[in-house]
Amino acid sequence: MLFQNLGYQWGTYQRVVDHVDGFILQAATVDRVLVDYSRSSHDVLQSGSILFDPQMYMAQLPSEIYTTVISRLATYPWFLSNAPAYDSDEMSPGKYRGEVARTKDLCVTVADKESMIKRSLESCLDFQQHSIGATHYIIPTPLIARGDLDCQMSWIDLGLEVFPEGNSFVSIAASERIFDNALCDVILDNLLARAVNGVYLVLVRQSEELRLCDPVSIESILRLCQRGSSKGLRIVVNFLDDFGLMCIAAGASGFGTGYSRKERRLAFSDWSDKDGFGYQFPTLYSLAFLAEFLSQADINERFAEGDLLWLLENDWTRDSEPLRIALESGRSANDVPEWRQTDKNTLAAVAHRASLLKRTVDELLNLDIDVRQKRGLSLLREAQRNSVYLHNELDEDDRPSIDLRHIALWLDRYVSVV
Repeated sequence: MLFQNLGYQWGTYQRVVDHVDGFILQAATVDRVLVDYSRSSHDVLQSGSILFDPQMYMAQLPSEIYTTVISRLATYPWFLSNAPAYDSDEMSPGKYRGEVARTKDLCVTVADKESMIKRSLESCLDFQQHSIGATHYIIPTPLIARGDLDCQMSWIDLGLEVFPEGNSFVSIAASERIFDNALCDVILDNLLARAVNGVYLVLVRQSEELRLCDPVSIESILRLCQRGSSKGLRIVVNFLDDFGLMCIAAGASGFGTGYSRKERRLAFSDWSDKDGFGYQFPTLYSLAFLAEFLSQADINERFAEGDLLWLLENDWTRDSEPLRIALESGRSANDVPEWRQTDKNTLAAVAHRASLLKRTVDELLNLDIDVRQKRGLSLLREAQRNSVYLHNELDEDDRPSIDLRHIALWLDRYVSVV
């Protein structure tokens, strides 16, 4: 299954509804008040599978650096917080947000006593059932920042009592710096001993790369997907971008991704309060390279002008077809309004990316597991071959700006695991 991570403005995702299997909403992107007032009015949350990530793993972030995130998390009842409780009969959404913002030393923490943990879990399930209308439920757990899992297993044990059996995923969120094979095996042993059915895996990144490039983490995630699925676990990974394709090839059931940086990876540094907003240009996602390229600067000026469009022959979708037609007729990407390389002009690019990923996910999931794993290997080998060819064909100054080194890393670790 392919899930689209939802950002703050839900309306911008209307075009991808038919290109994904469902949506994942996160607590850090919207506060409880917005969910209560807006959920029923958005078509993107009326079809397909809907998941809500409670993001318990983001608790205890310092509010002086993460003011916006903490002010949103503090509105949810499964966090312990010094923010005022929300009462829709007593205050408007705007007034409540103001009360939260004015709370001195605002903070959110995690319950550590059994009775309080159970209340947090009950409130979290109630919210997912009645405020979100989720089709599947995520059992929240704190971040794994060390090798000790006692705290997380306390939440899981109680969560399995509270949440419906067979329709829930246990959240496993770990820091990139500690996620290795040893931790992977401990996690799997504990989950299998508890007869857990589903796992929702999140890796909290420390590195700055958009795509996962840590060999240890790459191998451990693939190992968890392969071993876990062979034992009957349904595994959904999130915030690993198109590495999710390799996870599905290894045995996972689905993955979540998106177009913006926050939708594609989870790094706390991306959520800190900063001045201004980054640029977002249209890029053409390519399965042939497991990467995306700027519409004008790369696809037009490198591929089209270098007679290399044939490398992308299997990457075109209905949303990118106007771009292909323009380039093959000698026109530029900037001659196609929806693909003109200007800031925030990304609707067609977002839809194209989702469509191509969905097509590949469906192909993989329709294969028997042994054939699926071999197909994952062929995808990586094709991308590696194409990246080497592109590197050799273009002079250094003419090469696309996108970093393609992740392909060799993924291939190397995939071969060692799968």
